[in-house]
Amino acid sequence: MNNKYQNITKQIVIYLFLVALAVSSTALAQRSRRDGTDRQDRMSEKESRKEQMRQEAEQSFPELSKALRGILQKAAKNQFPEPNCITTATQLLEENKRYGRIYDDKQKAQFMLLQAWTGFYQDNPVDAVRWSMRACKTNEASQDAWISQVLFCMLNDKRPMKPRQKKPRSNLRRRPRRNADEAEFQTRSKPFSEKGVLEFDLMGLREKVFRQQFGRLEFLSVSGEEIKFKPDGDMLCILFWQDDTVSEDAEDTVDDSEKKDKQAAMMLPDGMMPMNVELGTGLSSDSAKTDLDAQRKYFQRLIDAYKDKASVKFVQINTTHTGNTETFLNELSDYSDEPILTVVAAKPNSGAEQFAGWPAEKPFMMIVDKNGKVKYAGTAADFMPAFILTALTGVEIDLGKQKQPVAPKQRGGPMPDEKMEFSPMFMPGMPGMPPAKAPKPPEPNVPDRRQRPAERSSDFPTQSLEDQLRAENLLRAAQMHIEESRKLHMKNPKQGIEAARQVLQEFPGTQFAQQARELLRRVPDRWKKQHHITDEELGY
Repeated sequence: MNNKYQNITKQIVIYLFLVALAVSSTALAQRSRRDGTDRQDRMSEKESRKEQMRQEAEQSFPELSKALRGILQKAAKNQFPEPNCITTATQLLEENKRYGRIYDDKQKAQFMLLQAWTGFYQDNPVDAVRWSMRACKTNEASQDAWISQVLFCMLNDKRPMKPRQKKPRSNLRRRPRRNADEAEFQTRSKPFSEKGVLEFDLMGLREKVFRQQFGRLEFLSVSGEEIKFKPDGDMLCILFWQDDTVSEDAEDTVDDSEKKDKQAAMMLPDGMMPMNVELGTGLSSDSAKTDLDAQRKYFQRLIDAYKDKASVKFVQINTTHTGNTETFLNELSDYSDEPILTVVAAKPNSGAEQFAGWPAEKPFMMIVDKNGKVKYAGTAADFMPAFILTALTGVEIDLGKQKQPVAPKQRGGPMPDEKMEFSPMFMPGMPGMPPAKAPKPPEPNVPDRRQRPAERSSDFPTQSLEDQLRAENLLRAAQMHIEESRKLHMKNPKQGIEAARQVLQEFPGTQFAQQARELLRRVPDRWKKQHHITDEELGY
């Protein structure tokens, strides 16, 4: 009997345990389902908020980008933005900073760049330097970011960062890349490859010159005038250039690294950049803006802006001339209407002996501030030299205003309004260039037809002043590349040929087209065949 009760008791206990286990399992399952549902609800709510913020960011970012572009467009012309533009930009930055995690790298870089420029115009140089540097690191391809960073660093005596690319490893040492890594490597944007609003010749930046510190300087120009620079009161602007034919001693002053960079660039296939891209090497520049003639015109524009400010001195220095001084003076006399004072560093008692031998195969400009520190050393082109001078002196130099070109005095040739076979930009005595034809005298009792508007306009049927300047720039670029191909065996004149062809296409039937044909005729035969220059293009 007792055994029977014990068995019944055990069965009851087991039954109750199973019932309790089933109840608890059911409760846990229901609780898990509720928790899972709640978790899903929370996740969907979070994703919903994130998606909403992403949409808000996409909607608001165009205004921020537009504000940045407006400020950069003003800066590119060296014009001050309106005060309400800076106020609007500040408000946009405050409203959009909560979207920082949502923006992609390009958008983040623009946000940071707007921070830098608003900081600059609000007299906060620390923000200008810091945010522009962060923009460069965030989007290395952005030219606007790099150029802004270089500008703010130079204004604040900071060493600017350089856009670099890693040198490729040799095939023997190079480790195989995984497919994903290889795809990312191929699609990654190269530094300084994304064109923006600002333009600046990084190739012409002379970084080593920034270490120079100058005291009192006194120069004697070839015309006998004195130029005096006194720190703590004056500023000095110098345009450095050298003769076309450089002595071996002058060439030896160029760093070996620069020679190697130039040789490496010459050996590269056309259109490729060296991999060790730095400020000063490997970045192409517009030759139409950076040749000596164009830089002198830019330099003259700065002189005109400061003609009433005697404390800002301007001078151009020839760094390599060692030949006959009398011959040199005769050459300069052909440009007697050129008001830029000229100093020959190699001439005794010039006061510029310390600059003798400076490599200036590519001309460049140097700005020395009132403390004798070099604030800028690079080409006299684009917006940056004028921008830095305005920042240092407060004198406005509006690059947006078109200056009417003044035709220089021609060496033994007519003025531009007369019929001539070649434009003023061609150097006299250049091999293969025929002399300019003198105008025929008018017949007796017949008015000079060159004075009649209809006849004179035949040389420029429909060209405006802008078109004429464009044609001259294209011809200047074509001349430079083609002439270099005649001197350097490995130089491919592709860019010069394309510029000449563009003139033939855009300005048919004009003297510009004739000049372009003359330049194409000077292309070496091996390059004529490679680039398929036709007899029609040569005018045969």
